[in-house]
Amino acid sequence: MSLVRISDMMRAQYVKRFHIVHTIKHQSIAEHSFNVAMISRRIAIEMGYDEDDVKTIMLAGLVHDLDEVITGDIPTPTKMRAKAQGVDLNDNGIEIPYQCSGLEWVNRIVKISDYIEAMSFMEENAIGIHALTVEADIGEKMESYIESTFTIEETTQILEVVNEIRQGGFTF
Repeated sequence: MSLVRISDMMRAQYVKRFHIVHTIKHQSIAEHSFNVAMISRRIAIEMGYDEDDVKTIMLAGLVHDLDEVITGDIPTPTKMRAKAQGVDLNDNGIEIPYQCSGLEWVNRIVKISDYIEAMSFMEENAIGIHALTVEADIGEKMESYIESTFTIEETTQILEVVNEIRQGGFTF
């Protein structure tokens, strides 16, 4: 395992997400990670987690993609092709401080927040057929993840946050 240096972490502002998808604007890993942290925080509060757990979830959201300052944002189709060949590009040997790999309850909130953030970005910035296809794919994966991971009550709480974001009423 290799550690990510602070100088690497600070490059997160330059690493582009969705670099193979046509969008109105570019989004950096830093911007995405901040948004995921804020969404994760809001969902955790909505679900009734205590203040310490909310902070843990928020920090996990902030660092969840930090390995991408080393690897870049690897498109999902590339990851899928590599996995079909027996290579897991998500298991890249890069150690990220504060990741909560052993805390499933944290990971599931960060993962759904990641989907919500990607959907929100694409809804605002997608251009062209390919981008709209990517947006639809993210939406399908998000719905599937919600259905397979969360209780009905949790799903209601998550969808409330999604609606707040879409209506511009998202509160911190």
